[in-house]
Amino acid sequence: MQQLSTPLLSARFHPASVAATSLGQQALSQLHDDPMEVDPPENAPISGLRTGSFVALGGQRYQAVKTSDNGFTLSLRDSFASQRRATLLEKAAQSPAEGYSEQEKTHASQELTTAKNNLLEHYPEQRAIFAQQTAHLAKRLLKPGSEMRSQMVDALSHYQAPDGDHVLMNIALQGHKTLADYLKSVDPETYKTDEDVDDFCEHFISTYHYGEYEPVDLKSRFENDIHDDIHPLDHFLRSGKNINDVAVVKGLKSDMNMENSTAIDTTSFVGAFLNREKIHYNSFLSTSSDWVESAKFTGRPRSNREAQVAVDVHDDSPSSLAQRGRLLQELESETTRDDNASIMMLLHCKNAKGAVVDSHTLGLGDTLSIDEQEILLAPNHIVTPQKVIRTQDSYVLIGEVTHASEHR
Repeated sequence: MQQLSTPLLSARFHPASVAATSLGQQALSQLHDDPMEVDPPENAPISGLRTGSFVALGGQRYQAVKTSDNGFTLSLRDSFASQRRATLLEKAAQSPAEGYSEQEKTHASQELTTAKNNLLEHYPEQRAIFAQQTAHLAKRLLKPGSEMRSQMVDALSHYQAPDGDHVLMNIALQGHKTLADYLKSVDPETYKTDEDVDDFCEHFISTYHYGEYEPVDLKSRFENDIHDDIHPLDHFLRSGKNINDVAVVKGLKSDMNMENSTAIDTTSFVGAFLNREKIHYNSFLSTSSDWVESAKFTGRPRSNREAQVAVDVHDDSPSSLAQRGRLLQELESETTRDDNASIMMLLHCKNAKGAVVDSHTLGLGDTLSIDEQEILLAPNHIVTPQKVIRTQDSYVLIGEVTHASEHR
């Protein structure tokens, strides 16, 4: 990444744009001076890309493939994805190796150090400018006594709560009106009856400690409360200046019970990166400028031990193809894959849309208490893979993140 420069954010002002149900059918609104004029219709899906959908980006056609059972992230496969994957595995078979050389480990360690040093946390002046941009946006849109301010307090208090409301909000983003609709969409074989849906609700209530809730209470909360939160929060995150020349990080957790969490499937997600497949976020994209803080969300905050190998996914030299192929083999093999490996994703922002989310920056300290300086990106961001670093017990993924409406 190049050195950060001022201005930190793009000087262009992009008011909110309306995303259609799928990216392939996007109908972006005309720009208006008042961003409130272009809010999506009430209860319209903000991000509804589904597995199997075909989308067009930058003149290319992609098919969406799930990287998590919850539907929050999908890989976008172009027409060459299968051929690329076959080539990677073929090159790996032609160049078998045991372990990684000291040269590969040294190079990987250097790449990991460089990646960490690029994070926004190491650039206090730029971080201050970023926070100031958010503060100015909040001052303009979240005026005391305004409906928007009240809506944002409700939305953020739910999103930041220790229960599962953030999961429910990400489900609502996709246009699902009921939990039954969502569950039958992501796993129709498991969730066939009302009793199946109730079983999910009971497990969700237990997992996130909703106290005396019954399944009917969770369903009602989703249908009547959660949907009110997503539009004002999405609107706010898309209403500021585009974010550029900022490197943020996200800790990802792998989980086999993905319908009730924001977790991803390690094999699918990392495999997509190795095969140079873009990742589309249907959900809000929670990031941070702090590596240590983000690592806590992986469930294995003390991971990232000795770096083993680093690959540039755009390097198609024979040696690079063989390295990527070996990583893909390890990832997919029953004997070598690590389903619980922690994943850190470092993202270089290019026309991203989001804001610093904490009570002080937003001017909401009188009604809301959020100490963590989260950098929350709006739904509909696309991650373009750049590099993959394998450590002894983790993956570090490096990519570029851009809002779909700005993707060229």
